[in-house]
Amino acid sequence: MQTDSGAAESREVRFTLVNRISEIDRLHQEIKSAEVRLGLPEEVGLACVLALEEIVINIINYGYDDEAEHLIEIRLEVLSAGEIRLTVQDDGRSFNPLLSHEPDTNSPLEERPVGGLGIHIVKKMMDNVRYEHRGDRNILTLVRYAR
Repeated sequence: MQTDSGAAESREVRFTLVNRISEIDRLHQEIKSAEVRLGLPEEVGLACVLALEEIVINIINYGYDDEAEHLIEIRLEVLSAGEIRLTVQDDGRSFNPLLSHEPDTNSPLEERPVGGLGIHIVKKMMDNVRYEHRGDRNILTLVRYAR
């Protein structure tokens, strides 16, 4: 559970969460702090926190086969031309969320199966989502352009 706040001119924020649901409050605080420090528009900060919350909760709930403490590393970068890149790394079970099927959003709510909407929402909120598995790490990269 650390934060690398860096120099005032830094255009990136890194922090690490443990795989506990109680860390979601800290996730919100870290993104709000980054929003202010990096001068992100509020709606971009909101999209980032919603996407990260979905991803981190999925990692916590489904990524591990044990009760041990695991670290989830998050990096938020502001690149040129208003590009915001979020990178989430974890050592959980290998899982590519981009391979999950698209949920049926046209059927009445009571007829839809439970699950699958979170990743769908993340893909809709972000402009680009990439996944790779390197070594024992899941690496999910989310890109959003400030509008």
